[in-house]
Amino acid sequence: MLGHRPHGSARGAAPRGGGATPWVVLLSTIALVQSGVIYLLMTFLPAGEKPSHRAAHPTLAPATPTASPPPPPPAPPPSPPASPPPPPSPLPPPLSPPPPRVAEEARAVAGGEKAEEEARAVAGGGKAEEEARAVAGGGKAEDPPLDEDARLFREHLARVQNPPDCRAARLYVFTPTKYTSGIGSQLRTIANSLLQALAANRTLILDLATSTFVHPRRCASRRYDCLFEPLSRCTLADALADAPNASASPDAPPHGWLDALPRLPLGGGARVVAGRASCFRFAPAEVGGGAWAAAAAAARPPSWFVTQAFAYVARPNGELRAWTAALAAELRLDGEAYGAIHVRRGDKVQEALSHRTGAYAAAFLNRSAGLRRVFLASDDEEPYRSLGALLPQVAVSHVPLDAWKVRPHTGRLLAAKIIENIHASHAEGRAAAPARDEAQLLMAQVYLLAGARLFVGTLTSNYALMVHDLMRAGGEVVDLDGNEYYGCSVIDAPPWGPRFGVAARGRGGVAIEAEAREQQKRKAEGARKHEEVVKQKELMRQQAEARAKAFREHSRPVRAQG
Repeated sequence: MLGHRPHGSARGAAPRGGGATPWVVLLSTIALVQSGVIYLLMTFLPAGEKPSHRAAHPTLAPATPTASPPPPPPAPPPSPPASPPPPPSPLPPPLSPPPPRVAEEARAVAGGEKAEEEARAVAGGGKAEEEARAVAGGGKAEDPPLDEDARLFREHLARVQNPPDCRAARLYVFTPTKYTSGIGSQLRTIANSLLQALAANRTLILDLATSTFVHPRRCASRRYDCLFEPLSRCTLADALADAPNASASPDAPPHGWLDALPRLPLGGGARVVAGRASCFRFAPAEVGGGAWAAAAAAARPPSWFVTQAFAYVARPNGELRAWTAALAAELRLDGEAYGAIHVRRGDKVQEALSHRTGAYAAAFLNRSAGLRRVFLASDDEEPYRSLGALLPQVAVSHVPLDAWKVRPHTGRLLAAKIIENIHASHAEGRAAAPARDEAQLLMAQVYLLAGARLFVGTLTSNYALMVHDLMRAGGEVVDLDGNEYYGCSVIDAPPWGPRFGVAARGRGGVAIEAEAREQQKRKAEGARKHEEVVKQKELMRQQAEARAKAFREHSRPVRAQG
């Protein structure tokens, strides 16, 4: 047949016994070439330019360099292998570990803040300085900024309170009082003791001090770190290290050990001393620390140092800080500016003047400058009932009265003794641990009072003194007694001397003289009432005798007739 070729005779036909076609041969050739190219790339490219699938994974990808150095020149190519290269593996070969310097830089980039913090520490300040600033009370976003003098002084306090070796440091063990007092009085003594320790270049140890206002079921130790940031990294155990037969428990010092410790200022060279100071008299240079102290002392009165020391003592811990913020939001005190009023009565009427609620309202209106909210705190029920009517154009906020274990009341009973009896009661001991206790509530209320733009109170109250010491910059304090501030008890004369106010100008002059006049009035009134009572009794006696005489005279004729 025309055009028909027998099988096997056509040109270009596949050989017998073979089924491969030209396109299969072409694909095989391409695959072989691709394998060779990949092998050459993996062999001759520098390590930093080798293709790797790991860079696509975020946890395995190296940090993106900002400016990488030029790669080193490629190594001379090795001699070609005798056999054809093996087919490439589906996974790339493992990356070789980076050089030590590269690994260190990668860790620094990945570490971020930690590496930067360590770099600052090596540079001369860094983490230690940052911790000192944090311990000093600054550096937190929600805290008001400190001026330069305050920052330097608090950092000086933090350094003395946190020595590098507590077992070798000179320590001052705070000796708690044996009587019960309010939380303001307790903290006032601690702040003055801190200044005394600072003047002696000693670290104050506060482990033996407890507060009756801390509920034992909420915080078993009842120490002040149940409320505040720790005063020091050193503990009572560091003071007991030198004591013979010391107990392993820092809560149980050897019997008589505390009484046997030397007292300031007689401690001399002793490593551990003990004591407390309710009113410490000092010169600013004694508690300064650094070249800045001389300049600060020229512009700052000693009362400023007392204020700073108290603010350092009363730095709230995280729990108290969070709860105070929640309370502020609940009472709507976390927005616009507000005023504050504290009315102290109760047992304080025995040693200070007492003012009517209307006097507080008048002082607030006189200086309020358009404030539309006032935060009220008092240990008496009457201001909670009457202040709203006295300030109808102002919204009055206060802590709900049923939140307190010791409700505001009229009388002279000491709240600390009442709360101590409540905590010791059988029913309270069996109750569940409270979410918050009286100590937290008292301090949260202080922080809210101190956050006001205007505070009206009486500085004869230790509670009001706390507000003064924690007041934000720009806040105004109005004392109804017209007294000047100083951080001691009302019965103590001002310690500042003639430069910063003699006794006639400070609380020791104005308040004590006023109290003396008030006592004279009370004595005169008491004497007058006593005379009236005596006269009344005498009149009643005379009337009784007259009735008896008349009865006897009327009885005689009756007996005679009978």
